[in-house]
Amino acid sequence: DAAFAFFFTLFIPRAFSVLLIFRSYGKTVSLFLIMLSLGVAWLNDTCAYFSGYFFGKHKLCPEISPKKTVEGAIGGVLGDALLCCLFALVFGMITGYSVNWFSLAVFLPIGAVVSIFGDLCASIIKRQFGIKDYGNIMPGHGGILDRIDSLIFVAPFVYLVIMHPRDQELLRIPEQRYPVLLGLHQQYRELIQRMRKFVLTFWHLLFIL
Repeated sequence: DAAFAFFFTLFIPRAFSVLLIFRSYGKTVSLFLIMLSLGVAWLNDTCAYFSGYFFGKHKLCPEISPKKTVEGAIGGVLGDALLCCLFALVFGMITGYSVNWFSLAVFLPIGAVVSIFGDLCASIIKRQFGIKDYGNIMPGHGGILDRIDSLIFVAPFVYLVIMHPRDQELLRIPEQRYPVLLGLHQQYRELIQRMRKFVLTFWHLLFIL
């Protein structure tokens, strides 16, 4: 009980405070880091669900989460990495920033595994308390915590990655090698501002609910 109380009262707020730290990296980079964290967490869940639905045969952790399968986990990791790379490519084209592909290629599969680990940890807590979901505010999905359980682990992991000297610049302004992309950056600056406002508004509503 003491461990659960510690988890809910200290670890969760501390984990989400990382999203505020991202803002110190500037508007565009902070938006990229926040959306990347959301993508790693949520795209992994989505890809794992469909992979497990169509190909799942071997249970991953039947005592913790009976519906999760090994095939679903593998599909989640691969699909998550592919879609997040696609997001990074499009984001870089729109903003004119270049992506550190080596760091991203190493980070994404590990981040997807961290997402699965976070989901399993949340499932263990629900098993201990004998509940299926943390709430019922979203029919079919449970409560808010059911949607962000893996993000609690992914966001701090993203922060640890960018703290490493080699990986601090997951996203950086390129030299004058990509004038077309820099032109797109000027053209779509307003779009970036709207995306940033949408993400911030979403988080404000999330914590209010």
